[in-house]
Amino acid sequence: MSEVKIEGLTKTFGADVHAVDDLSLTIGEGELVVLLGPSGCGKTTLLRCLAGLESPDGGRIDIGGEQVSGGRREVPTHRRDIGMVFQNYALWPHLTVLQNVAYPLRARGVGKAERYEAAREALALVECDMLADRIPAALSGGQQQRIALARAVVARPRLILFDEPLSNLDYRLRGQLRQEIRDLHRTLGFTGVYVTHDQTEAMQLGTRVAVLRSGRIEQLMPPAELFRKPASRYVAEFLGVANRVHLRRSGDTWVFGEADRQIELPGAAHLGEGPVDVMLRAADLELTAPGGAPAGRATIPGVVRDVLFAGDLSDWLVEIGEGTVLTATAPARRWPQGPGDAVEVSFDPVDALVYDGADGRLREAAPTFAG
Repeated sequence: MSEVKIEGLTKTFGADVHAVDDLSLTIGEGELVVLLGPSGCGKTTLLRCLAGLESPDGGRIDIGGEQVSGGRREVPTHRRDIGMVFQNYALWPHLTVLQNVAYPLRARGVGKAERYEAAREALALVECDMLADRIPAALSGGQQQRIALARAVVARPRLILFDEPLSNLDYRLRGQLRQEIRDLHRTLGFTGVYVTHDQTEAMQLGTRVAVLRSGRIEQLMPPAELFRKPASRYVAEFLGVANRVHLRRSGDTWVFGEADRQIELPGAAHLGEGPVDVMLRAADLELTAPGGAPAGRATIPGVVRDVLFAGDLSDWLVEIGEGTVLTATAPARRWPQGPGDAVEVSFDPVDALVYDGADGRLREAAPTFAG
């Protein structure tokens, strides 16, 4: 059994910094939950509390049915039966790869022959068994992180903690290691908590993703559901929904910008009088010449201000009103329009996300922009 239960966890620094604020979370056996959020949201502090590297000010943590934190009980890190993968690898420089991987078993009193056999099996899982006799200084960053993975799983701990383990690697290696961690989780079925600020890692690795904000969980969902319906403007922005149009009431209609461009919102009667924010993913937008958008799509006229080339993809920056710029992303050279060209931005209304302009929570009405 390796279920993790966190109840009312609180950790403060100083008088008023609530790094973790009355947070509760249950992680089922075999789940890999990703803690996602910007710097300062509390994700690393929460991980350190799970590891026993920080002592919470309140709340309780159970791992595998055993209370490891809460009240007067604080089980030290080495007795929590956890594995850890750090950002900086944390390998012993004077030990060989095999000795590094076998170290958790040595600390548990496992005999030499048995622990070395298990270490070689763990190295084989990450395809590094041929590196057993090397020292860490002779390895690349990617190899060192694979060794750290093998060391984390060798003892089959109740819980494995990942503290931004891929942030020091280059783009290509990050992609490779993401897939290897995903495969390892599927093979071993371990229970894990993974900290990152990278939404791609979160979406590819997590069975569920918890987006943190100011020490609390803003939203907790499987990746596909989280992407489809971010519960707040904060979550949407952090997941890369880059385009935001602020709308306000004008009589019986909704308008935006100083020119009060009119907008239709089907089923908007329940939205009340307050303003709303319509958010659109860059990949959901299409550019055409004025009047050229397909039937059934919402359209907004605009002018291209810049085109940013990024290899396979490019971003078209389109000004649609005073100070409002939309970003449309597509394969490079898909659209011929360049800076200064008049265009029509179009999208399927069902792809739009509508948030309350005051509290930033999701509303259900999908907008249709008047032509």
